[in-house]
Amino acid sequence: MSRNLPPEPGESYQVQPGELFPEITRHTRVIPRGISGVSMFMIAAVVVVYGHWKVAQGYKKRMDIKHQRNMERITLIPFLQAESDRDYLRSRRELLELEEKYCKDIPGWVVGEGVYNTRWMPPFSQPGGKWFG
Repeated sequence: MSRNLPPEPGESYQVQPGELFPEITRHTRVIPRGISGVSMFMIAAVVVVYGHWKVAQGYKKRMDIKHQRNMERITLIPFLQAESDRDYLRSRRELLELEEKYCKDIPGWVVGEGVYNTRWMPPFSQPGGKWFG
């Protein structure tokens, strides 16, 4: 029965192929599987650029719609202001009629004349045409 012993002093020991371990077979050529890293990077870059382009198109479309909505509102402002003015004049006339009705017995009372010495300010109007007097 033979045993593996260390080499004698001064003797060099070389392991022969296949002596202790089986020989490892090495392949020098690796077969590529799937797509390469460069092509994956290029595909990802194309997808990102396309996504940014679509986002930019959507942004431009939203800005066009917003501009159109603002122009419609600007066009309607004179009509809304005229409606608000008519509402104000109607309610002001009603208030003057009520003042005339309730203060007709007070001597020296002038209908529509203010009690305080202030200048006239336009009434606060809400978007719906209602006002607070």
